[in-house]
Amino acid sequence: MRAEPNLPPEALAAIRAPFLATGAEPVDAPILQPLALILELAGEAMRARLFVVQAEGGQETCLRPDFTVPVVRQHLDSGKLAGRYVLPVRDLQGRIIGFTGRLVSDASFGPTHKHLVKS
Repeated sequence: MRAEPNLPPEALAAIRAPFLATGAEPVDAPILQPLALILELAGEAMRARLFVVQAEGGQETCLRPDFTVPVVRQHLDSGKLAGRYVLPVRDLQGRIIGFTGRLVSDASFGPTHKHLVKS
């Protein structure tokens, strides 16, 4: 596997700028997510497509399948009604290789999804 160099800070700033110009907030979503939450939202059939890890005696976690769950969890924790977020996309070595954006609104999820908020 060929190792790619990190993007220069100027390139990262240029990629991030259009998102920030629309009011997006930077978010660095955790790579590991609680497996139970992912399966609750996507169904048990999703387990076969996830990379699951568990520390001895610990909670089962998985590599996040996308940015939706961690961004929504952070959004709900913030207490805001709506938000725009910009997230770094990382390669397997953890280097930032690009950015993506998400728009989150409580109206999209409603009160039935408040259990996503960490207690």
